[in-house]
Amino acid sequence: MIEVTSQNIPFLPRYLYSAEQSKRIDAQVNNSFSPNTFELMYRAGSSVFELVLSRYKGVDRLIVFCGNGNNAGDGFVVAALAANKGIEVEVIQVDGVHGSRSGRSKEMQSAYKLLSDQNIPVTSLSKLKQTNLHDHSANTVVIDALIGSGLKGNVKPSYEQLISEINGLGFPIVSIDVPSGLCADTGNKLGCVVSSDYCVTFICLKKGMMTGNSFNYFKQLYFDDLGISQECYRDIESDIELIGLNRINTSIYSRLPTDHKGDSGRCLLIGGSNGMGGAAIIASEACLRAGAGLLKVLVGKHAIMPLLTRTPEVLVNELRSTESGDQVSELAQHVDAIAVGPGLGNAQFAVEALKAALTLKKATVLDADALNIIAADPKIWDSYGHNLCIMTPHPKEAARLLNCNLKDVTKDRYQAVKKLAAKFGCTFLLKGNGTLISNLSNNIFVCRYGNESMAVAGMGDALTGIILSLIAKYEDPLKAATYGAFLHGKAGERASKNGVVGVLPQDIIHEIKLIRNKTSR
Repeated sequence: MIEVTSQNIPFLPRYLYSAEQSKRIDAQVNNSFSPNTFELMYRAGSSVFELVLSRYKGVDRLIVFCGNGNNAGDGFVVAALAANKGIEVEVIQVDGVHGSRSGRSKEMQSAYKLLSDQNIPVTSLSKLKQTNLHDHSANTVVIDALIGSGLKGNVKPSYEQLISEINGLGFPIVSIDVPSGLCADTGNKLGCVVSSDYCVTFICLKKGMMTGNSFNYFKQLYFDDLGISQECYRDIESDIELIGLNRINTSIYSRLPTDHKGDSGRCLLIGGSNGMGGAAIIASEACLRAGAGLLKVLVGKHAIMPLLTRTPEVLVNELRSTESGDQVSELAQHVDAIAVGPGLGNAQFAVEALKAALTLKKATVLDADALNIIAADPKIWDSYGHNLCIMTPHPKEAARLLNCNLKDVTKDRYQAVKKLAAKFGCTFLLKGNGTLISNLSNNIFVCRYGNESMAVAGMGDALTGIILSLIAKYEDPLKAATYGAFLHGKAGERASKNGVVGVLPQDIIHEIKLIRNKTSR
């Protein structure tokens, strides 16, 4: 589980920023601190040192690895503060104390002066072999201050070798701003990445650290705004918003005392062809647990008895191989929303059922086989698709829909979800670590909830059921998808409190009810 926590402030920020935007914000901040811009660097180093003391009781040795940018200056401050506390300090800089001195910023020069005032030596990388970094007699913590968030290409060979050695030391690692070698925009590694236990990031949350592969490179992320003024953000707009629990709590609907089943959302689920009935069963129960008042289900005949045994509250109809389109049209007359896909298959009757559902122009969740059918025959969407749909692909399904390779999706998930929304003109939820939700507005919502316990077949079916329940009540597909991602992820976290291995979709379905009632208050 990746924990994202604010440090010295009550809440995480609402928006995420690119590395370029972060640089512009930094410039605004420096202007506001001028002429004493070193104060900002000192606050950053102090924040990191505060975390080290709070997380590693009894630490008596720091190894601080520095590059040559301001990120290294933050590392210098950490080293000076540690030495002042009587902690043994070793500072190692890639080009050493004599490298690129003339190119250092005034802030970095001030940070270096803290070291020289305390007679703390800086070891160059070329002399690294002569130091005994592997000494395990001390309670050692490594500080990664090599590379900041501005890295664009792959790390240099000298850094790559050093990063590999840092990861092999066996000591806990705290990274400053971003783990060195991580792309702040996409969350992918740029050649080689420091694997941190903690990362402390400053001023703004970088978008790449909240999705994709970034979660492989730190276990906990701390954010500190360093006490800067909100004015510094005002002229730099972000279209990427982090889903916050405080907004969910105040926005998700609850039932009125006079509500009946029709007021709570009337839904139709189409899927569960023979041999794949479990997908429909999971989606059905998740839909009801998320708050739907009435659920009709159209499934293969062999799924009927298991579904009624598991969830007798559903109204079950057999999905026939003939007249499936007519069945959908008839059953959907008095429902508020439709979901198509979980276990549907790709036979001709499945294609006709999908076409019939889309023809109705009602709020519709499309997942699994519904997406595969559209990817295989794009003319179906061209003829029947509409903007009330919510598509929920995983990366491979997204690649099929975009007619590209999986790597094209994973190399930049933000661009992928924008391309999907632009191509199909509806709301998209791109599954994966740091789920992304977007539509034609080009705004992107990021869901940081959930964890690796959810890497199990059937979890996507549960998400379909949750969103179906919500879209039956909301007129806004973007809101339904966003709240659905939150409920789904939060349920996964709760279900895995005793361990991430062995959690099943039925475990998170039980949690949905508890979370749903808590967030409705």
